[in-house]
Amino acid sequence: MSFCCGTDMLLTIADIRYHSTTITNVPMLFCLACDQLIVHPDIELEFELLKDYAISDRTREVDLAPHISQNKQEYLYDPRNQAEHLRLGDTLKEHIDRALDLYSMAQTVDDPAWKEEVLDRLNTLQKKVERNQKH
Repeated sequence: MSFCCGTDMLLTIADIRYHSTTITNVPMLFCLACDQLIVHPDIELEFELLKDYAISDRTREVDLAPHISQNKQEYLYDPRNQAEHLRLGDTLKEHIDRALDLYSMAQTVDDPAWKEEVLDRLNTLQKKVERNQKH
């Protein structure tokens, strides 16, 4: 797991489109708080090389999975290594609990800007909880 803006990032598999090329099965890290999405650092080199080759060859679609070493695939795709990523509802609750702790600290030090920032994060997380409950 990695971190972004002070919160955990979750592993997801996505398709990325660059120009007219789509790269499939890309391990990505996603931040629930700020919605940042980045290519998993462990496969960033493989991704960049494949992307450059595919774009220069004008390939419409290419699968990244065969270009990731077996050891990295076993780690990235093994549910035992990524079990915490499968419990989105639990993860959202943990993020809300952390944000509430931060809000309490912001109140203690009487920092209105910090309180507002934490409230914005709580609102974003609440919307994600509502979306997750609908699915």
